[in-house]
Amino acid sequence: MSDAQETLELSCGEALQLQFAQDELDRRYYVKIIGWLPGGSIIVTAPMADGKLVVVREGRVLTARAFAGNQAVAFSCSVLRVCLHPYAYLHLSYPDQFRRVTVRKAYRVPVQLAATVTVIRPGSEHRAVEVRLVDLSAGGAMIESTEAIAEAGERVGLSARLPVERMDALPIAVFGRIRNVATADGDESGAVHRYGLEFDALDASSQLAVRVFVYEQMFRLGAS
Repeated sequence: MSDAQETLELSCGEALQLQFAQDELDRRYYVKIIGWLPGGSIIVTAPMADGKLVVVREGRVLTARAFAGNQAVAFSCSVLRVCLHPYAYLHLSYPDQFRRVTVRKAYRVPVQLAATVTVIRPGSEHRAVEVRLVDLSAGGAMIESTEAIAEAGERVGLSARLPVERMDALPIAVFGRIRNVATADGDESGAVHRYGLEFDALDASSQLAVRVFVYEQMFRLGAS
């Protein structure tokens, strides 16, 4: 545990996940940080659901989660004030303590998502192949295919949509290199080919999408 006022390094515009206590549906809402005053409050946009403002009452206790550098941070706070003008926003109590988990680049979360891979071969037509994304991290992924699509060392592009609770699916489009290939017996449809991908540096949009998705899965799986 650490002093949040000294070590909670957040930036305006970053995403903050709110989970209200005693919510039977265990809903999570994503808001944006507007500003903060150490020892005072953290100001965030009001949560939305289906395009409408969520009714939030002052005094409600909640858990907030965010990324700070390479750490996933969680802290408890309460709603100090609900403001509706000139736009809807909340004042959250500034935390005294918080929990943090270092998010290693190699930390992988299991998934089962549809994705598309394009093998990049100079001088050849790029062919898109439908695959299954089976795990994901900030630095790479594992995919499965019912057909052989690439050799170790080849470059590929990967696109997918990452489902995040209470938000539209977040699209990613990344490039990387096949680092390992394995083939295993599958069902009646034949062998399953597994490919380990190492990502190139991600653009800002894909980096945010991957971090938010991995971060949510970490807490869902109890990594905190």
